[in-house]
Amino acid sequence: MGTPGPNALHAEELPTVLPRREEAVAHGEMMIPVDRIAQRSVAVPSNLEPAPGTTDAPDLIGLLRALRRRWRLAFLGGLSCASLAAAAAFYYLPSPKYTTSSLVHVAEKRPREIFETRESDVGYRTYQETQLILVKSRKVLEAAIAPPAIAALPIVRNSVDPIEWLSQQVQVEFPRGSEILSISITANGPPSDLSMLVNSVTEAYLSQIVEQDRLERVARFERLKGLFSDYQKDLSGKRAKFKELAGSVGTSDKTASAVRQQMMVEHLGLARQELMRLQSDVRRSQARLNVLKSQPTVATTSNQDFASVEVREATSPDPKMMLIQDRISELRGRQARLSRNARKGNADPAAQALEREIKQLARTLESHRNTAQRALSAEPERFESSPVQDTRSREVEEYLDILREQEKSLVQEIAGLESQMSSLNVKTMDVHWLDEEIEVASSTAKTVGAEVQSMTVEMQAPPRIRLIEKASIPTLSDPMKRYKLSGAAGAGALVAFLGCLSLLEFRSRKVDMPDEVSDRLGLRIIGDLPRLDHARLDDPSGRDRDRLVQSIDAVRTMLLSVERQHSFQVVMVTSATKGEGKTSLSCHLATSLARAGRRTLLIDCDLRKPSLHEIFEVPSEPGLCEVLSGEIGWEGVVRETEVRDLSLILAGRCNPEAIELLPRQPLPDLIIALREQYEFIIVDSSPVLLVTDTLIISQHIDAVLFSVLRDVSQLPQIRAAFDWLTSMGVRILGAVVSGVPAGSKHNYGSYPGPK
Repeated sequence: MGTPGPNALHAEELPTVLPRREEAVAHGEMMIPVDRIAQRSVAVPSNLEPAPGTTDAPDLIGLLRALRRRWRLAFLGGLSCASLAAAAAFYYLPSPKYTTSSLVHVAEKRPREIFETRESDVGYRTYQETQLILVKSRKVLEAAIAPPAIAALPIVRNSVDPIEWLSQQVQVEFPRGSEILSISITANGPPSDLSMLVNSVTEAYLSQIVEQDRLERVARFERLKGLFSDYQKDLSGKRAKFKELAGSVGTSDKTASAVRQQMMVEHLGLARQELMRLQSDVRRSQARLNVLKSQPTVATTSNQDFASVEVREATSPDPKMMLIQDRISELRGRQARLSRNARKGNADPAAQALEREIKQLARTLESHRNTAQRALSAEPERFESSPVQDTRSREVEEYLDILREQEKSLVQEIAGLESQMSSLNVKTMDVHWLDEEIEVASSTAKTVGAEVQSMTVEMQAPPRIRLIEKASIPTLSDPMKRYKLSGAAGAGALVAFLGCLSLLEFRSRKVDMPDEVSDRLGLRIIGDLPRLDHARLDDPSGRDRDRLVQSIDAVRTMLLSVERQHSFQVVMVTSATKGEGKTSLSCHLATSLARAGRRTLLIDCDLRKPSLHEIFEVPSEPGLCEVLSGEIGWEGVVRETEVRDLSLILAGRCNPEAIELLPRQPLPDLIIALREQYEFIIVDSSPVLLVTDTLIISQHIDAVLFSVLRDVSQLPQIRAAFDWLTSMGVRILGAVVSGVPAGSKHNYGSYPGPK
C-alpha cells in the first residue's frame, strides 16, 4: 500500500461488515481485520473538463461545507495568519499622530469706529488666499523656529531642513469658508512639542505679518499728516499771490475779466479804424493842398465875401470834433452794457475806467471848440486884403495840421491800448491758472485732510487680525486605536485565509452529502456507509459495528432488489480516481452477499495496484495475471476464504505483458467460465479516469457500481467517469457513498440490542 495522502481515510476510519473473531469462530466464519482495509492517496487529474451541473457558483452553504472539510487546516492556518497579521500590524503601524491647532480671526472688512478710510482693500477671497500663503512663508517659519526653546525641540533639531519640514507639516485653512483661520500640525511626536510649535508659528505670523501691517498703517498716517501740512503751506502762498494778481487785473471774476478784455479789444479796434480814417483824410488834405498851390493866383475878393466864407467854414463841423463825439457815444453805450452785466454795476473797475476815458474825451472836445473860437475872434482883419487862393491854402494847411495832430494822438492811444491789452492778457491768464491750481490743491488738501481726520479716529479701532485661541496639548481620542487596528488586521487575515481556503476547497466540488450525487449527477444512490472513527470501532457495545453491518446489508438488499428486476451476475466496483473506497466497498459487498448465502467470487482486477492480498493476508501469486498469460487455469487461482461462500482471485504477478492481455480473449473466457460456478462475481477494478483497464473490463461485466467517498470524491470527476462508461454502453447501477456522518438523515442507525 502507498502512503495515505491528505484526502485519504485512515485505516481506522474505514468501515467493515466483518464480524469480530470471537463471533466468527462461534458462527464458523472468518473475520478480516478492519485495519487492513485501507485507502491510498489520490492524485486528482487537472486536465479534465468539468461536467455540466458540477460548476455552480459559490454559495454560503457550500463554502461552509468546504470549510468543514478542512477545519483542521482552517483552524491552524487561520490562527497563524491572524497572529502574524496582528503582530505585523502592531509592529509596522506608525506611531499615533497628534493634531493641535490655534485659531485666528481674520475679519472680512477692517473694523472701524465711525469713518470709512481710503486704505487700499482687495476682495476677501483674495485676502484669505494671501494670508494662507503668508503663514507658510519662509519669513514666518524662520521667525517661528528662531527662539532657542523651539530650535531645541527634537522634532525640529532632527530634521534635515527644519523650514521645509515645517512647511510640509503646517496646515492652514479657513474651515467652511469662515473668518476663522486655523493653523494646525498633525505629526508624530510629543504632544507638548507640537503645541509649542503651533503657537510659535502663530506668534511669528502675528508679529511678522500682522504687526508689520499695523506699522505700515501708522507710517501711512504720518505721511498723510505731513502731506496735508505741505498742502496747507502751498495753498497759503498761492492764495496771497492770487490776491495780488486779482488786484492788478481789477477783478478775480472770470466773467468780468472776459468782458473787460472784450471791451479793450473793441476799443482798440475802433481806435485803429479811426486811425485809418484820419490817415485817409490826411492823404486827401495833402492832395488838396498840392492842387491849390499848383493853381495861379486869383484876384482878391472883398472883405465881405471872405467873411461870409469864413463864417461858413467856422460854422461847419470840425472832423476831429466829430470823431471825438462819436468816440464818446460809443464809450457811453459800452459803459451802459457793462453796468448791466457787472456784479458791482457802476462800481466795477472796468466801468470806472470807461467813465474816466469819457470824461477825458469830453474835456478834449471842449478845449478844441474854445481854441477855434479864439482864433476867429483874433484875426478879423485877415478877411480884408488876403487873396482867395492864399486863404484857402492856409485853411487846408491848418486842417492838415489838425489831422496830423489827431493821427499822432491816436497812434499814441493805440500803442497804450495795445500795451494795456498785452499786460491784461498775461495777468488774466496768470490769475486763471493760479485759480485752477488753487482749486485743485484745495480739493486734494481737503481729501487728504478728511483722510487724516478719519484715520485719527480709526487708528483706535480693533485690529483686523487677532488671536482667538492658542494651541493646547493634544490627546488621543482613542488610546486603544492601535490595538483595535491590530485586531482588525488579524481578523481580516483570518477571514481572508478562511475565505480563500473555503473557495479553493469549494472549487474542487467534493461530495458533501449523498443527495449531491443524485441531484447533480443523476446517479442512483444504492446506499451509504457511515463514517466510523477508530474509537468507535473499539466500542465494546458494538453499536457502531452494528450500524455499519446494517448499512452494508442495506446496500446488498438494494442490489439484490435491482438484480431481480434486471438480471445481472458480474458487478464491477470502481471509482473516478483512487482513494475513494472502491476496494473496501468490494470487500464489504462480497462479504455481505456471502453472508446472505450467495456463492460469491471477489476478483482483484486492479492489476496496477492490487491490494486484496494485503487485506486477506494471503500470498498474491498465483492470480489473474497468470491465468491471462496461460500459465495456469482459473481453478488453480481460486482461493477459499474464512468467510463461508466467499472465494477470492487475486491479481497475481503483475507486469506490463499481463496488462496488455486484458483486451484479448482470455478475460472473456474466464468471465464466462466463472459465471457457471458463482451466483455473484464482484470485480474490484482500477479507477476509471486514471487508466483504460476499467473501460476494457467493463465490456465483459453486467453492471457497474460506483464507490463515492464523502469529502474526497469530486463531482466533476465522477461525472467524467460516468460519461466515459455510459459512452461504452455499460449499465450503471448507481453509487454507494461512504463516510456519511452517523447522525445524518441518511443513516438511520441501529436498534439497541438486548440487555
